[in-house]
Amino acid sequence: MKFVLLLLISISAYAQDMPYNKAKFKTSHNSYAGKISIIDLITTHKVQAIEFDLHKKGWIKGAPNGDWFVFHHLLDRKSQIKHFSSAIDILAKFNKENLNHDVLTVFLDMDGFNKDHSIKMFNKLLTEKLGNAIFSPNDLKSECNNSNFLEESVQRCGWPYLSELKGKIIFVIATGDLKEYVERSDALIAFVASKPNKRIQDSVFMNSSFSDDEESLQTLKDEGQVLRFYHLNEKEIPKAKELGVNFIAIDF
Repeated sequence: MKFVLLLLISISAYAQDMPYNKAKFKTSHNSYAGKISIIDLITTHKVQAIEFDLHKKGWIKGAPNGDWFVFHHLLDRKSQIKHFSSAIDILAKFNKENLNHDVLTVFLDMDGFNKDHSIKMFNKLLTEKLGNAIFSPNDLKSECNNSNFLEESVQRCGWPYLSELKGKIIFVIATGDLKEYVERSDALIAFVASKPNKRIQDSVFMNSSFSDDEESLQTLKDEGQVLRFYHLNEKEIPKAKELGVNFIAIDF
């Protein structure tokens, strides 16, 4: 009986281990804006993907150099977290205390970069606080013998399995200066997410409002793209799950 039970547990655990782009993740939309803390979202509510909206300016003054304000928009500034650096501190503490945590994906809606909030500063903020905890586009390339383009890499040898991404955090810039980030980064620390009608070179994420175009979605999945949907109504959420969307962003 014990053997059967152990075998069932082993099979169950094995069945749950799959490539990152084949998995479905519990996803929080505007994670900073609710009453539930970021840590409670991740630990108590088992959320596997969160989102921060980042801004260079508030009503009157700009964010500190090399940092960003966290809020939805100027008419909706409700947020538990004032600065992006504070959010990264929370994630760094969580990562240090839970070295074998499941992979966590962090989506970033940004209003772009400038000289006081540059790509270099953004990358430095992430790497100084999180270092090797980050799974970056360059890590994905190295998994595939340093292919020149991420899409080719994914098609040729695929994403790592979830078990291989234990303790890792993946950052994805979903809006903002995506093309500039890809072209001007000395080293890509974050992934970028394309829109269906605006593909960005080296993008392996797709960020979109709801779509039930099964043929197009299947093509994207065949390419190894990772799909995120947002702004879904109650009827669209079950359909998105049925279509195999990886991240369905909802408010908690």
